[in-house]
Amino acid sequence: NAFNGCTGITRVTIGTDVTSLPATAFTGCTGITSVTWNAKNCTTSYTSSAQPFSANKANISSFSFGSLVESIPAYLCYQMTTLSSISIGSSVTSIGTYAFSGCSNLATVKFGTGASSPCNIETIGLGAFASCTKVANVYCYGSSATDAMARWLNIGFAGTTANPFGASTVAGSSKKFYINGTNTTTLTPTNLSGATTIKKYAF
Repeated sequence: NAFNGCTGITRVTIGTDVTSLPATAFTGCTGITSVTWNAKNCTTSYTSSAQPFSANKANISSFSFGSLVESIPAYLCYQMTTLSSISIGSSVTSIGTYAFSGCSNLATVKFGTGASSPCNIETIGLGAFASCTKVANVYCYGSSATDAMARWLNIGFAGTTANPFGASTVAGSSKKFYINGTNTTTLTPTNLSGATTIKKYAF
């Protein structure tokens, strides 16, 4: 309980070399509203009843990931109900189970940040976006539009709600899938030309 009861803490930055962060590290820190997560490979296992920022998770409106992060732990952002957008950098290859489950106001999810920082996600765990009912915009980036589509189709989604759109109740016409920043409404031989595989739950 390293920072137990430090109610005056509003912003937290987790360093690159942190490999273990107990779920109790910020117990009682009810003032946290912003987190920057730089931990390259944090191996701590979290659960639906124990996450490091659970004391004020309903009021954390900003959660960003550093450029060296390779994996996002299970349940890390569980039920952060004021998060509206997240951006997953190009170094991230895996997202743990239920990592963003219950983020009921999450509207925008970005995989990669641009052509020079593409999506490199290999696996997304079961329920990672469960109960994310307001997701309306999903972005995937690659070196080109065909490359971005190929990267998306190669993601190993562990189930329907591992896909950000999986639990969304947003009307179909309002859901937008952006490939390199361009809303994609049709699948054609051209935009699928870079793909060698289409994995389950991609659409």
